[in-house]
Amino acid sequence: MTRLTAPAPRGASELYVATGLDLGAGDRLGLLPTSYSPHAIDDVFVSSYDNETGRVTVNSSLSYYHWGQATSTGPDYNGLDMRGEVLLLTRNVKIDAEDVESWGGQIITGDTIEVFDGVTTSRAGSTVMDNVEIFNCSQIDSEHAALRFESAATAYSSITNSTLHNGYGWGLSVVSSANILVANNNLFKFRPMGLVLNGARNVTVEGNVVSGVVERETLEYDSDHIVDKGAGYSICALDTTPCSDIKVRNNIAAGVVYAGFVTIGHDCGVYD
Repeated sequence: MTRLTAPAPRGASELYVATGLDLGAGDRLGLLPTSYSPHAIDDVFVSSYDNETGRVTVNSSLSYYHWGQATSTGPDYNGLDMRGEVLLLTRNVKIDAEDVESWGGQIITGDTIEVFDGVTTSRAGSTVMDNVEIFNCSQIDSEHAALRFESAATAYSSITNSTLHNGYGWGLSVVSSANILVANNNLFKFRPMGLVLNGARNVTVEGNVVSGVVERETLEYDSDHIVDKGAGYSICALDTTPCSDIKVRNNIAAGVVYAGFVTIGHDCGVYD
């Protein structure tokens, strides 16, 4: 992730970011909102990048205004840098899916127990992924995230420095699973959940950016009669399944409907 070093007006086909980045023609960028609208995101491709000035030309005009300046606003706002974030979505290793009726692919990790000829065999699922791009995955109107862990409670897994973007459903989910590190990833354009933990144990979520999480717009979802659950990060909040040893640190949510972070609270009066 980098930040805008100058404002990027609506209709512009160039923007300014940090110098010395590994950007090239064809790389895909996500520009996050700096306004009150969670929908004010831009999804563009790099045409050229000047390594000395940080000038990026893109393949299409920006649909929204994005604010930036040369220096961080952190010193003025208790460490909060309010310049617009720019996500690099491209990686050399890509996992994408054929779009068939909005049912994209999904990557699933879980433990299994098999019985064959009276012999029981247990297998522990583990996924270690670094610097991978996952595109056009997740399944519409379901909890089948682009990348999901279900009953993977034995071995260790880690998802780091990767991008998950442009899916029709959830981005990443950890359900009834344990011993997982999710760090320094970009999740961009999912519906209506970005990153979900439920019934999780020993999971660390650190340094991620979740953005562009919007409402569903399908026949199965009637906005006049259904209040859809939505969040950038849903941390053990969907039901009463207990979680333990969960660490959520230094993450960013931007351009998310309903709330960036949703989690459980203690009953009133239980704690002083």
